[in-house]
Amino acid sequence: MRLCLVRHGPPAHTDCCYGWHDIPLAESPQSTAESVARRLPAWALQPDTPLLTSPSVRCADLARALSKGRSVQPDARLREVHFGAWEGQRWDEIPRAALDSWAKDPFGFSFPGGESVPDFIARCQSMLAELPPQALLVTHAGVIRAFMHLHHGVPLAEAYARPIPYAAVQMLVTDTD
Repeated sequence: MRLCLVRHGPPAHTDCCYGWHDIPLAESPQSTAESVARRLPAWALQPDTPLLTSPSVRCADLARALSKGRSVQPDARLREVHFGAWEGQRWDEIPRAALDSWAKDPFGFSFPGGESVPDFIARCQSMLAELPPQALLVTHAGVIRAFMHLHHGVPLAEAYARPIPYAAVQMLVTDTD
């Protein structure tokens, strides 16, 4: 399996909790796509390599800019974790006690009115199990970290401690020889 995962570029603002909250990119998708394309392996740019994206505007716009006319397939399983009632709220507006509860059990936490982290990981596992042997995916940092955990067995805490910069390219390859 050869997967090339691309994180969306910088969003227009980051002062709020924005898992499913649709925030456009800060810069033009074409500009970000040009930078990303220079770092992609040649196979990821081929017309026969499936291009899948989170439906979030910050990912879908970048995927369309990378597509060079090929089909872009949105898949909701590539969305970031759903923060529920926290979506769109400034981080300093979320009650301290709620943030402390998340910090006490970051991988067992259920976001109020949103998704639990175990459900998010299960969603990512479902996506990973159905992917073609080779694909380019435009998604979010949380999904990339979940895939690192699920695909390469990186412990969840270690995967989530790794920085995933905006417009990062992460390769997940399984040697089949």
